[in-house]
Amino acid sequence: MKVFFDTSALAKKYIEEPGIASFDRIFSQTTSMVVAPIYVIEMNSILHRRWREGTLTEKQVHWLKSEIFHDALAFEQVVFSDSLITKAIALMDKYPLVTLDSIQLASASLTEIDMFVTADKKLSEYAKRELGKVEYI
Repeated sequence: MKVFFDTSALAKKYIEEPGIASFDRIFSQTTSMVVAPIYVIEMNSILHRRWREGTLTEKQVHWLKSEIFHDALAFEQVVFSDSLITKAIALMDKYPLVTLDSIQLASASLTEIDMFVTADKKLSEYAKRELGKVEYI
């Protein structure tokens, strides 16, 4: 099964959070993973926020960063392109999306996938309208 994981969902691969059991179930059935071109940037933002909040140590952040970069090599990454920009803007015209969510949804929309997985409730609602098969975890 080819699955697009937005960063909010894929963060559960690296950090203990609610929804991890659902993530593990879907991840175990996934044969091909697709991510947005902003995945590594967003994950680094999450790690640094967690470090500032004191829920991750500096050592954990460095280790997780290397895991994320290593994993990114195995994921299919949507290419940042003019079509992606055009699609993201069109989605923002249609739904009240923030910038990064519009890039996530546009990335999934431009890719042949079996399922879109997110941990963002609002994004899941818009994704259902655009993509159909969505899993909110």
